[in-house]
Amino acid sequence: LNKFERRGSQDALRDIRKQVWRNKGAPHNELPETMPVFPTIAAQFNDLGVNALYIELLKRLGEIGGRTLETRYFNQVCGPEGPKQDTVVPGRRIRYLSEVSDSVRNYHKWVEQQRVIAGKLGATYSVLQDLGDQPSTPLTPLDEKHDDAGILKLRKRYNELLNELDAECVNELKGWPELQKAYTADENVYKVRGREIHVGNYTKTLSGTQLPKVALPKYRDWGDVLVWLLEENVPGRFPYTAGVFPYKRSGEDPTRMFAGEGPAARTNRRFHLVSEGQPAARLSTAFDSVTLYGEDPHERPDIYGKVGESGVAIFTVEEIEILYAGFDLCAPTTSVSMTINGPAPIILAFFF
Repeated sequence: LNKFERRGSQDALRDIRKQVWRNKGAPHNELPETMPVFPTIAAQFNDLGVNALYIELLKRLGEIGGRTLETRYFNQVCGPEGPKQDTVVPGRRIRYLSEVSDSVRNYHKWVEQQRVIAGKLGATYSVLQDLGDQPSTPLTPLDEKHDDAGILKLRKRYNELLNELDAECVNELKGWPELQKAYTADENVYKVRGREIHVGNYTKTLSGTQLPKVALPKYRDWGDVLVWLLEENVPGRFPYTAGVFPYKRSGEDPTRMFAGEGPAARTNRRFHLVSEGQPAARLSTAFDSVTLYGEDPHERPDIYGKVGESGVAIFTVEEIEILYAGFDLCAPTTSVSMTINGPAPIILAFFF
């Protein structure tokens, strides 16, 4: 019984053992657990269930051939309960990608609900202002006492909507004016590990125009502002659609030093060529298809002709040492990106 890591495999094992027990007409004092049914996880290296099956096969073949067959490799086997179910994705989390997409969809639905409430709240606030009622501070509860019945009704409705709006959304809207000031001033100040970072908000173009590094939308409706804050926002703030840092580094131009062709030594020479005279080495590595698919170099036509094609061929840790030879990989001015598929853990281990 292979794929024992799947959900329901233990029930399947019990049923198969009982069926074999019935088919063999085994005596009642012989338990179904003693039947030659082996739960296995063949995709798992040194699987104890496969080991048990192998040893049982040796035993049966020895009985047929009249000689004892032994092995010195597989001395660990599993019990009747089957091998330990160690999997990358447990059975109860097999829908984890669907759960991620469901969470995102539910978040967008929640944002839309909050947008409607915030839009009505802002409209009610504007009507109160037009009627001459001047609330002290936006997004705070209003006093439900007034001589005018119409204004009193609007105040009550305003408070109802404010209570319906999520507290997080209220805080986001309250902080919107300060956010506008921070990004429209000449300089923006933010803290990183207790240290203040001062960054200019504008860059000067060749024609002398002051161009903002971060352009904020000119929304006035509270609902539109809230949607932008919850689904886009500025760089360095949730949901980080513009990156996890408030500003891009200005000490160097964005550079991608891309290379990958043939053996490691050839690609290394290319890296040194493209980074020569540059203040930083931003190395971007392309691997050949043989490395990408985790295959070993071989003389077979489907492999031999692909080694080193459209990427560098890396098969050992010594080759990756040659690949990045001459670069200080620990320096802050050096970074390495690698495009890799399934063998990513192995290549990463080579790198470190």
